[in-house]
Amino acid sequence: RVMTFEGLDATSFMSGFTLQNGLASEGGGLMISNSGGMSFENLIITNNTATSNGGGIYLSNDVGNADIYMNNIIISDNVANEGSASYQSVYSTLSLNNSIVENNQYIGGYAATMHISNLATLNLNNVIIRNNQGWTSAISTYQGSIVNINNSSITNNISNNGTVIFISNYTSFDIYNTLIVKGDIDER
Repeated sequence: RVMTFEGLDATSFMSGFTLQNGLASEGGGLMISNSGGMSFENLIITNNTATSNGGGIYLSNDVGNADIYMNNIIISDNVANEGSASYQSVYSTLSLNNSIVENNQYIGGYAATMHISNLATLNLNNVIIRNNQGWTSAISTYQGSIVNINNSSITNNISNNGTVIFISNYTSFDIYNTLIVKGDIDER
């Protein structure tokens, strides 16, 4: 793993870095756990591998809510079993703005490029999600997740069954002014 953050508060800030070539079971590029919040700007998260969850980013919070704000981020060419770009669970909130998520791939799991579960929240504003390969879809939700997508584009993503977004039970999902185009089917 390239970086791990734990126990941070909302005043924490990071800008102008490239996180690359990380390897871990969870959070190949970046792992944030049990933190009150943090802001990131102008980052590139690329060429990271997680053998389990979160090739680029892994967010989990067992104590209270973790609000992670990211602006002008590129998440590309990451690999994971589930959530090749990002994996969120347990009360984590990721707000991704003015960013690109592209060319991320799965290595045999059942989740998407961006996976949200266990009461986590994903907010996307002006985000391009393109050219990713996930077993189920570009975005998948499970167990009480919340997803808000605004002014974004989800195009040319490849999945095993042709699904672009997988929404499971007990999920709140709102989409506004967003282009969604079905991708190809992976026939592996």
